Amino acid sequence: MNQSGFTSTEEGLEFHRAFECGLKVAYLAEKESPDLDILAHLAHVDRQACEQYLMRYQAIVDALPEYVGVSLSLLPDAVKDQLSLLPGV
Repeated sequence: MNQSGFTSTEEGLEFHRAFECGLKVAYLAEKESPDLDILAHLAHVDRQACEQYLMRYQAIVDALPEYVGVSLSLLPDAVKDQLSLLPGV
């Protein structure tokens, strides 16, 4: 967010990509494998983009408990553990 109070098309698109990737990975990690290389391939994004999207998705999920009635797919701990091993995270 650029702090203007408005969401640009680019910001909205990045939010959408992160949200969609997070939902896909949360589902695929339970059904297939928690390995990020495999999950990125299955989600049709490169590994680095997948990592960035998942970190953004996790931030979205963490911010939403204050809203009653909102339920999102959570990233499995095995996936979150891989994200926490990234440099600078």
